[in-house]
Amino acid sequence: MEYERLELRLNLILHKIDSVSIRKKLFEDYEDEDSITIHELSRLFKRKPLKCTKDTLKLARYLIEPQNTITFNQALEANIVTVTKRIQTLINNYNPFIEEDKIKQSLKEVIIMLNSRN
Repeated sequence: MEYERLELRLNLILHKIDSVSIRKKLFEDYEDEDSITIHELSRLFKRKPLKCTKDTLKLARYLIEPQNTITFNQALEANIVTVTKRIQTLINNYNPFIEEDKIKQSLKEVIIMLNSRN
């Protein structure tokens, strides 16, 4: 689950979607009172802008299924507002512009380190 969470967070940062605008950016075709199924959410994570490649079904199940559920049901659904809150909790609050700067700095350090080995 950690890889899926990390991929989602990095994709959100890459596309400059902060934790506050997740509802507006990811679920723009849905109303607050609408629900989304596990299958629909999994497919949404694979589409633009995110294009997640990890196990999106596992991520969708984690966000929609009750914690103690054993039986898998792709038709199980949850309210859009609830799913948005769970995503925000899962990835923690962040500012994509600050995070992007941190990533760029880390990459520069790695490049310098690699160049020093040559």
